Amino acid sequence: MQQHCRDQHGWVNEWKKGGDVSKKSQQPRRLPWTTGVQCQRFFRSRAGSKWFEVARARTTDEGPQAVANRSPARQATDRVRDLRKMQAERVKTSHDELIRTANERLEPSPWLA
Repeated sequence: MQQHCRDQHGWVNEWKKGGDVSKKSQQPRRLPWTTGVQCQRFFRSRAGSKWFEVARARTTDEGPQAVANRSPARQATDRVRDLRKMQAERVKTSHDELIRTANERLEPSPWLA
């Protein structure tokens, strides 16, 4: 991953060898990839091979004890609600990105292409 980011995107690792490692570990790092995301792809070696996000790590204001004390049914319900909320946000953003046409009759026919 790091090699790809260096070659394709010009990323430079901020952490050089040596120095105060404990001090460096307390500072935030700028990484070119996203952590805490589960990804999946349909094809390994075809033109449609593309990674896409399946689920994100759950961020909550509750402490780990509060989450552990909930029943499994409640945890599952909360998880489904969060997934539906994320999906609705994705649909809304993709819907907002669509180009709207003022008059359908003035648009070129896709059959002419």
